[in-house]
Amino acid sequence: MNPGFVISIAQRNKVLVFEPTFNAYYDTLINVYDMMTAAVMKLPRLETILCFDCEGSQAVLKVCFLC
Repeated sequence: MNPGFVISIAQRNKVLVFEPTFNAYYDTLINVYDMMTAAVMKLPRLETILCFDCEGSQAVLKVCFLC
């Protein structure tokens, strides 16, 4: 079972510190987000698949939440 993110508390020089630091977690999460973004950038856009042979004006699909 994957424990997920584990943060330990340690005492150094009479100060409690988190291991790994929150900055390390932030950097890791941003790196995962960047890798996911890079992975989907290689996929063709949906409108290029749906409208590959469509004639007429070229338009970009717009997102409509709860239309």
